[in-house]
Amino acid sequence: MKPKTLKGKRILLKPIAERDISFLCKMAASNKVYKYEEDTKPSLERCLMKYVGNIEKMRTREGEFFSYIILNELKAPVGEVHLCLDNTKTRSWEVGFALSPVYWGIGYATESVKTILEFAFDNLGAHRVYGCCNALNIKSSKCMERAGMVKEAQHRESRLLRGEWCDELVYSILEQD
Repeated sequence: MKPKTLKGKRILLKPIAERDISFLCKMAASNKVYKYEEDTKPSLERCLMKYVGNIEKMRTREGEFFSYIILNELKAPVGEVHLCLDNTKTRSWEVGFALSPVYWGIGYATESVKTILEFAFDNLGAHRVYGCCNALNIKSSKCMERAGMVKEAQHRESRLLRGEWCDELVYSILEQD
């Protein structure tokens, strides 16, 4: 299945394209965005490799990897959300997302996650979708909860960030939820 545009109430999720990479790299380099995930500000080269790689993965892993730019009501880019098949046998998928701090607190991340979850269950036959975040990243954990996901695990000291051990939270939602 080729990635297609997905619609929420206020957002559009469009498969990322080369024209989106500048915004995505600027967002990823924001201190507030990489704070809980990266030891240092991601370099432009690393960001380019990541998002060019995501575009390529959508081609080579068609139907198993989806990466979207989030557009608001004005068609302005506000973030990204992706979905990746984790296990074919168990029909388990992983969701991830990031939002430009300028747009935090407006509900775009929650709506984007809800939209991609609906896509996973209605179009991809997902049984389970899960997402992970640094336990200190309260905004990410609250977003997953608002999207209907439930906390299923706290992996103790499973992330090393700037020399400090951090816990990781795992959230999930099942097709019957």
